[in-house]
Amino acid sequence: MGKILTAVTKSGSIKVLILLCLGLVALGVGVAWAIDYKELYNEYSSKSLREIKDEADSLVVYEPDRALALYSILINSYRPRMKSDAKYDVASAYNNAGYVYFFEYSDYVQAYEYFLRGIELAQEIGATPLLPAAYINMGNIHSTYNETEVATSYYRRALETAYQEQDWENMMSAAFNLISHAYFCEPQDSVRETLSLLSDPEIPQVEMLGANRRFAQSYRSYVNGDIPEAIAQMREAEDAIDARYYPERYLNLLMRNESNLYREADDYAPAIERSKQSQQLAQRMGHLDLESFSYANLSEIFADMGRKDSADFYKLKSLEISDSLFNVVKYGSIKELKASFDMRQTQQALQEMIQKRRTQLTILLIVSVALVIILAMAARLYFQNRQLRERNIELYRRIQEKLELSEPQPKEVPVAVVAVGEDKPRTSVMREDEKQRLHSAILEVFETNPEIYTQDFNIDRLAAILESKNRYVSEAINDLSGKNFNTLLAERRIQEACRRMSDPALSARLTIEAVAQDLGFKSRSNFATLFKKLTGLTPREYQKIATSQIKAQEEA
Repeated sequence: MGKILTAVTKSGSIKVLILLCLGLVALGVGVAWAIDYKELYNEYSSKSLREIKDEADSLVVYEPDRALALYSILINSYRPRMKSDAKYDVASAYNNAGYVYFFEYSDYVQAYEYFLRGIELAQEIGATPLLPAAYINMGNIHSTYNETEVATSYYRRALETAYQEQDWENMMSAAFNLISHAYFCEPQDSVRETLSLLSDPEIPQVEMLGANRRFAQSYRSYVNGDIPEAIAQMREAEDAIDARYYPERYLNLLMRNESNLYREADDYAPAIERSKQSQQLAQRMGHLDLESFSYANLSEIFADMGRKDSADFYKLKSLEISDSLFNVVKYGSIKELKASFDMRQTQQALQEMIQKRRTQLTILLIVSVALVIILAMAARLYFQNRQLRERNIELYRRIQEKLELSEPQPKEVPVAVVAVGEDKPRTSVMREDEKQRLHSAILEVFETNPEIYTQDFNIDRLAAILESKNRYVSEAINDLSGKNFNTLLAERRIQEACRRMSDPALSARLTIEAVAQDLGFKSRSNFATLFKKLTGLTPREYQKIATSQIKAQEEA
């Protein structure tokens, strides 16, 4: 579907403002709660970096807070002149700490910073085995922010590096993410290498291999247009999940893809059911990013069904979680840890606690500045929204003027046209006067014949109506209209759609889906894309303005 021009409403700005303020207040309340780093450092000072790393790795899933504290010790032990094996442990700690920030605390900014530093350090010492996991994690962050192209590039690098290193576990993770992105997001070419590598018989029987191969089969079926088979294979992939870490995230992703397949087939009941199941799973896991995506899926499904109230309800749920994540990312602290140490002053950061009074004053200043910025942003968004509304109304007015100018007038030219040039071949296909008569007859058909609104109407049928030949019709349209048949047909259909949606007698009982179907469009998305391209407005924007204009005229 085409991109829809949107703006944040005044009420939406106020809501964001309130949520951000609450996040800032929560930060002020919890600032004094932090780990005693000096005590922690003394406890582990006698152990080697590798021992600390191994213990932290064993705690990631079950005690992420303590694992993060141990990774902080490793990170803050970094010295430019330390040995390569010690730097290897530090680079690994960066990546694993970022993993905890991402999956356990949804602190994407801190996670991103740690992943990036881990990659830089790994590249500096040539620690290629650390790169696949780091690339996957970077891809996950960009995917969370819907930066699909960047995320895909990281997953590809992870896939290639993991395959070269025979790091099968991370290769499976990268492949899974690439196939998922290929569904409804990327062209088929983006996943071709993934499908090829997964077919390699040299890959041992590692976890997630079976799930990935079934997922790949599901994607092939989807590309071939066999959605029922794609759904069945997706279910098989769900049953084959055997990941050690966060298998629920893999399951959640498959459930949402399965829901989208049902939606693609206009089978909305199971689509809603799977999206709700994915939301409930994400909620039980406490993974807010996945819960937000599930709510967004539900909103899109209900929007396709024309159930605006339900679509808006789930859209609001998704936005509420997104706002919550934003607050955590921007202003929240990590439970018992404050791990944003300066790399050149790490020892001092582990031994000293910032005085409570100074911290509170700093936070008060941050809160004050942030509130000013938020208020300025809210005002800017309000004025941008008002300008957008004015611009859309102006576009609507211009469309109405064009509709008035293009009202069909009585014509003397007959619809039937004598076939041209059938007996004797010419150097030129048609004389200019013949071409003019044929073009007038073509326009007459487009203005008066309802058959142009059928899905199977094409240039061959137009030529048959005119009792002419396909190539003559095409030549007349191209030479005298300056466009091809498909463009001319699309313009006429969109023009009729505008007329119907702004007709007081029709607009109240017409849905966008009904208009698209009645005018011969094969799908709602195709109709929306062409409508936006030719008018500058989405069908929903146009319909909303038309309804308000009709209501204003009735009240007047």
